[in-house]
Amino acid sequence: MDLYGINIIAVLLSSVGFMLVGMVWYGPLFGKRWMALNNFTEESLKDGNMAVTMAKGVTNSLVAAIGIGVILAWSGRDGLVDCMIAAALVWLFFSATTEMLKHIWEGQSIELTLIHFGNQLVAYTLAGVIFSFFR
Repeated sequence: MDLYGINIIAVLLSSVGFMLVGMVWYGPLFGKRWMALNNFTEESLKDGNMAVTMAKGVTNSLVAAIGIGVILAWSGRDGLVDCMIAAALVWLFFSATTEMLKHIWEGQSIELTLIHFGNQLVAYTLAGVIFSFFR
């Protein structure tokens, strides 16, 4: 089920993967530290509109998954390791450098930046794994 060489099922599964990695990363793994570094409280997180926040997160995950799919299709990458490496390189050259700007220009702590790096690297690499099964 491809659209312009991108498997739609892989996109959807990768998007779910992005969300699941984020839930684990910013929940049980690093949630308390992430909240402290952002000066969040349980109450402040409840103040927002969770439906809107989740919709934005899903949209962002879909765009990232489509982007990985496009790059894998254009580069002709096949196989588990090739897809994982390509996805990790996409993270390094685009996501990590963009995230690093928050540390460089906005004064985000390096600890918070590294928490975000880890989440994104795991999620992008997982997307590479998922896409490898649909190539």
